Formats: sequence, C-alpha cells, structure tokens
Amino acid sequence: MVRKKGWLEGWAAWTNSFFSQLFFNIGWQIGKRPLAFMAVSIACVLLCSIGFVCWKEENPPDKLWVPQDNISNEHRDFIADNFGDDKQRLNYVIIRAKDDNVLSVRSLTAIQQMHAKLLSLQARMDKKYRRDFPNIPDPFTFSDVCVSQGTNKCLLPGLPEVFDLASPITLTQADILSAVDANEEEITPWLGKIRRDGAGKIVGAEAVIMTYFITAGPDFEIREGGDDVHPAGLAWEQEALDEVFFKDNDDLDFAPLMDRTLSDTFGDAIQGDISALFVGYLLLLGYLFINLGKRDVVHSNRSVSLHRLPCPTPVRL
Repeated sequence: MVRKKGWLEGWAAWTNSFFSQLFFNIGWQIGKRPLAFMAVSIACVLLCSIGFVCWKEENPPDKLWVPQDNISNEHRDFIADNFGDDKQRLNYVIIRAKDDNVLSVRSLTAIQQMHAKLLSLQARMDKKYRRDFPNIPDPFTFSDVCVSQGTNKCLLPGLPEVFDLASPITLTQADILSAVDANEEEITPWLGKIRRDGAGKIVGAEAVIMTYFITAGPDFEIREGGDDVHPAGLAWEQEALDEVFFKDNDDLDFAPLMDRTLSDTFGDAIQGDISALFVGYLLLLGYLFINLGKRDVVHSNRSVSLHRLPCPTPVRL
C-alpha cells in the first residue's frame, strides 16, 4: 500500500518544482541573450552607483559614531558659535622609570633631557603645504605651534610646572621631594603608582604623564579630501616619535599616544585590507576562468568571467 503524501510533503515538492522551473527559465533566457543580460546588469550597477557623485568623506567621531540629534552636539555647536572652536592636537606620553621612580635624580635628569630635546626638535612640513602657512617658520620648533599659556609660553602641565625642565637638573633628592610636597595638588594627577612614607608624603612614583599640546584651527589646518590636515602637527609628531620616543633610553621607557597615532594605525590596517582585497580578486578571477565553461578556447567564457569581476566592486564600496 502506497502511503499518501501529507500536505507538508506536497507543499515541499511543489515549491521545489516551482523554483527549479523558475531558475531554469531564467538561465535559459540568459543563455539565449547573454549580451543583453550583461548590458542590463552593468547598467543596474552603474545606476546604483550614481550616489557616488555626492560622495563626501567625514572623519570626526561626533559625526560618525554619535546620533546627530544628540544634545552634546548641540552644546558643542553652541560653544563653537559663541566662544570659538578651540581645537588642539593632544599628544601624550607615559614615561616609566627603569629604576621605578620618576622622582629620583637620575630619572628626572633623563626626563629633563628628553623634554629639552623635544622642545629643540626642528621639524619641516611637506613641501606642498609650505606656501599655505607663511606664519609657520621652516623649519619650526614646538614653541611655534604649541598651545600657548600667556605670552610666548607653551601650556605644559605637570612636571614642567613644578621643575624647570628647560635647564639641566641641579637638585638633590631632598630638593625634588620638597618641591613635589609643595606642589602636591598640581603634580599628583600626572603621577602613576605613587609611593608615600608613614607621614603621607610622596617619596616616589613609578610613572608620569607628559603632554605636548599643539594648537589647531584655520591658521594651522587645510581642508583636503574631506579631512582637516595639520601639516605642522603631523611633521612635529613624526619627528618626536622618530627622534625621541622610538629610540632606546637607558633610564626611561616611553609609551607615546600622539594625535596622529590613530590615523597611522588605521592607515596601516586599511593598506593591509587593500592588499587582501587585491589577492581576493585574483583568486576570484582564476576561479571564474576555471569554472565558467570548458577548458578550450571556444567555451572558456573569459568575457563572462571578466564581466562578473567589476560588478560587485561598487556594491562593496
């Protein structure tokens, strides 16, 4: 006795038959008019790519990651409109002493030498930008682009406020701790792993944060490719990385976080993605050549393979 099919089995059989016939008919029509279907598919891709005419790049985090109706954006715009947009390039470096005490005479002397070298570094902007910024000397130093505090004085909070790091250290250990104790409120936020004696006074710290802020704004930036480019800031930060922070130091370890660090990191990642994408296209091209048609000149369908490669590109972009 033959078992009668249930309604679910019947529905599955009908669905399978329907879609098999549908795709057979589509394939049959494509096979009868390949050039027409190729032209239509390319035209559809081009039509969907019209939006690239209005392509605009944006990189500010408040536009990429925050809803535009967020109240913080309204507050930011209000401050910029009424008090000016005080933009800065924020450069930080965490300094760890190899003797575990940045407040020792040896470590503070090494920090002073590092600081003095940073202030005396001579950087040069890329040649294509020099005419756009006649107010910046060529070469220039940190004092030419720093965020100022008063007349001809750079904003350097933390250790430089307590000690004169522009000149060689001549203090004794007792002098250093006495200065730290007198300025504890100002210097404590910049020290890491602070050690205190029985009386609660600071006797050491394992690390310290130093900051080097560079001013920004229309006088220092130029719009290029949807981004605000700061040629002087980029040049000085690269010089600081190459000449100070990436070099071995007998007394200090550096962990710099420059304003350009994020873009450098993403740039390297994007370059790696482009290389991987190129390799992927080569593999796809080889796969299509092998699988579309027979291995002879007549049926190899090379033109179909080449036609399929550019179609996904605008979609991925």
